[in-house]
Amino acid sequence: RAFDRYRVEGHGRRDFELSGRRYISSVSSLNHLLDRKWSVLVVVPEDDFISFVVENVRKTLSMGLGVLALAAVLAALLIRQGLRADRDALRILERQAQLDAQSKAFGELAAHSTSLDAAQADAMAPVTEAVARASRVRRASIWHLMPGHEELFCVDCFDQETEGHTSGAILHRTEHPGLFDQLDSGEPFHSIDASRDEHLVSLLHSYLSPLGCHALLSVPMIVRGEVAGAIWLEDRTRQSEWPKQVESFTHAIANLLAMRAATRQAPGAPPGAAATTQPPDEVVTPDSTTSKTQSALAASHALGDIDPGLGARRAAAFMAKLARHADVDGGTGAEVIDCVAIMSLRFTDATALAELLTGDSKDTAISYLIRELEGAAAEHGLGYLKFLTDQVVAAVDPNEEAVQSAQRLADFALAVQGICERLFVGQHGALAFRIGMDIGPAIGSVIGAQRRAFNLWGEAAQQASAMADTSLSGAIQVTESVYQALKGRYLFQLRGHHYLEGVGEFSTYLLSGRL
Repeated sequence: RAFDRYRVEGHGRRDFELSGRRYISSVSSLNHLLDRKWSVLVVVPEDDFISFVVENVRKTLSMGLGVLALAAVLAALLIRQGLRADRDALRILERQAQLDAQSKAFGELAAHSTSLDAAQADAMAPVTEAVARASRVRRASIWHLMPGHEELFCVDCFDQETEGHTSGAILHRTEHPGLFDQLDSGEPFHSIDASRDEHLVSLLHSYLSPLGCHALLSVPMIVRGEVAGAIWLEDRTRQSEWPKQVESFTHAIANLLAMRAATRQAPGAPPGAAATTQPPDEVVTPDSTTSKTQSALAASHALGDIDPGLGARRAAAFMAKLARHADVDGGTGAEVIDCVAIMSLRFTDATALAELLTGDSKDTAISYLIRELEGAAAEHGLGYLKFLTDQVVAAVDPNEEAVQSAQRLADFALAVQGICERLFVGQHGALAFRIGMDIGPAIGSVIGAQRRAFNLWGEAAQQASAMADTSLSGAIQVTESVYQALKGRYLFQLRGHHYLEGVGEFSTYLLSGRL
């Protein structure tokens, strides 16, 4: 083909393709050299001229990329080493600060009284404050297990966020059986999320959660072979387990407290004998210097200091409603009750009540609940307990004094809350219940012909049901009347406001536990 093109086109350089391969042809005349009509025809593949260039470029590019990759790896290693060095330096500084804080805590412990007596709460305040700062947790508290091991009394608690001290809170075995079982074992226990621990779920709703905490570390104080109390570290939900150095530090503080407390007891005296002073009401102060003043103010509220204005308005409004109807107190035999405490328990998941209990038991959840609620009602002396579809209504004797009846029903409500929490947590389900409580006027009457029974209805029953319907899952919502009656003995959290016809707006609260 190259010769044919020469014959047609003459001398010169030409490119052509043959069988998928490119060629270069060149024809030059030798006439000027040999004085003859000779020509030189050269034909070579194009690859022979350019393949080495492509190969060299490829090798150069590969070497360049390799050098860049190596430089990137070396830079990454250098950065990683620098970050590790920075982290190690920061960890050393943090550890140094933690050791300094722990040394301060040991110093405070050595310099102050370590009696678990309620009267020594002010002396223990610097210790709890130093422990909280050294452990870097939200709250640190010291608890005393009262004689009989039925009550756990808070000697002092420090909150880093509010910079305040709390004392006087009391936890009861009947309300927190799982917690007391853990304490009785004499072993430390901890949880990064109390909502997943069936032993601590009652403590979560009544004590930890209202204060913004979910994680707990508890280390017991053993005095003369028996549990005398515990140190608690409380924090928000943690993403990892409690650090070992924090546990070791808390163990050391607990052991020192136990040793110092043991030396203050008389020889042969049982643990806790030096701490029999009656616990004061809970006091929250910005610093320990004002604890006594505010304690006196808190104690000045009488147990029965019910707001007369609210009670009078509710009674007047209720009687006004009755006046518009027939003689209620007359021919029908119904009786108007001026003040009665009523609790309503509302279940929010019907299918959860029909489930079988986990384990070998063949009981359903509702059977277990009825049995436990009847036992709790008998234990707290409640004679009025009715099961109505997905609702349980309980009330005290209408003839009982108002404040005493409110306290009895509040204890029962807390016990019911614990029963339901243990059931639903054990079933690995949501807290499918709500509790409401009210003190107010109602109507009572014996009803039925063949099987006569006493029944309550009216405003207090309606408001208790309304409190249950609008409460949070697993919580106890109460009216302002209940709060005014029990505010000196129980822990409340403001929830919102509720409107009642003829009365106006009043506050509602969440009942969290006893003080």
